Amino acid sequence: MSEPSLFAMLCCCGPHDEEMVLTEVPSAHVLDKESRVVVPGPLTCGSFKVTLTLTDQVPKQLGLKVDNSDERGSMIMGITEGVVEHFNLQNPERALSVYDRILTVDGEPTTITEVHRLRMSSLAKEGANSLELLVSRPQVLTVSLKKQGSLGLKMKYSAASAGIIIDSVLPDGLIADWNQSHPKQIAPGDRIIALDGVTLAGKSMLEELKVRLGHMGLNIDLSILHYDIL
Repeated sequence: MSEPSLFAMLCCCGPHDEEMVLTEVPSAHVLDKESRVVVPGPLTCGSFKVTLTLTDQVPKQLGLKVDNSDERGSMIMGITEGVVEHFNLQNPERALSVYDRILTVDGEPTTITEVHRLRMSSLAKEGANSLELLVSRPQVLTVSLKKQGSLGLKMKYSAASAGIIIDSVLPDGLIADWNQSHPKQIAPGDRIIALDGVTLAGKSMLEELKVRLGHMGLNIDLSILHYDIL
């Protein structure tokens, strides 16, 4: 079965697909340390703001591993020693977590990598002592597909992106049918993160979906990160 019949419209990010990779905020002296993720507090999903304090007592590196493959914001993939880990320890009720999406920094939509390049090295000189992040925490939706057909999605991915990003939901397809019978709608900006409970990088997930969707009677459970639209 060809890709158009499976997905209706599939954006593979063109010839520069391989360039869209997981991006880690530069922080050389912690690269060899194990990522430590703080379990989030009672805030389970939705949007919220956090203020990261930058002082001489707090490490200047952010300590974030992020996926910048979606222009809607940087998605956190890991937390290491740095400003964010310090914030999490001091504020467990608003601790940042894996899969949180950072929408804005000090009110500006920008990637965390760009913030690091332009801002972190000069914060002390500018006299700034904080960064305000607008964060969106997703709800994980399970979409069970029990029939053969097209997903009806326009999507984009890279070889190393975390799953596949949904760019639009077309009016005809398995996802549109699922939306009609569920109050929470799969929408642009959501991300397919796991297939039958197994997390996969974008290219590997695409290949597996092509095989699975082409087999009659083969049930599939998609784990989709659903982000509220502001």
